[in-house]
Amino acid sequence: MDEKLKKDIEAIVAEIFSQNEEAEKIEETEKALSKSAEVISELTASLERKNTKEEEMSSELADLNESVANLKTELEAAQKEVKQSNENLAEAENKIEEMKRDKAAEVRMNELSAAGVALSDKKTQTSKVREMDDETFTSYKEELISLRKAVEDELHNSFEEEEGSEEEEGSEEEEGSEEEEGSEEEEEGSEETPPANIDPNVAVAAAMNLELQPSDNIINKYQKLGKAMADNMKNS
Repeated sequence: MDEKLKKDIEAIVAEIFSQNEEAEKIEETEKALSKSAEVISELTASLERKNTKEEEMSSELADLNESVANLKTELEAAQKEVKQSNENLAEAENKIEEMKRDKAAEVRMNELSAAGVALSDKKTQTSKVREMDDETFTSYKEELISLRKAVEDELHNSFEEEEGSEEEEGSEEEEGSEEEEGSEEEEEGSEETPPANIDPNVAVAAAMNLELQPSDNIINKYQKLGKAMADNMKNS
């Protein structure tokens, strides 16, 4: 009896331990499943957050792309405006420069007229002095003045030579007889050509107008030209 009771008790204890182990396993399994569920839930939430973040980033990227496109459009428009402004500025500067040249040409032509060296072809001379810088114009003006003086001097010398020759002819005529003097005077009156009425300013202007671009040897050139013109005028 005791032996049987002992076995029964052992069987009951074994069953109890077995149940306890099973319960522990079940509990552990439940805990593991619960933990796994939590992990899965966290992963799901994390994935959802990631997807949401990606969507937000995609939206932000789209906004950035749109902003870049807008900025690019604005930049192109600004570049066009800058280009147009530069063109307008260049055009305005050109107009101002043209106005300055026109004014400079007017002032320079007034200076040339005051100095008596303005040419008859004022349009050509104005176009010429308009493109000169100050240094070139000063040199040009001085050269024209020197040219005018050289021609005037040559004409003046020619007039003096003519007057001297007339006085010499008059003294030679006085040495002859009255009859010869009378006949000679009659012949001279019929044959002699009266002195040319030469306007020096006209002669100077005519000489200067032959040359619009004076060279280095222009003074010597016009000295000869002035003498030749004076001789031609006296002999005409």
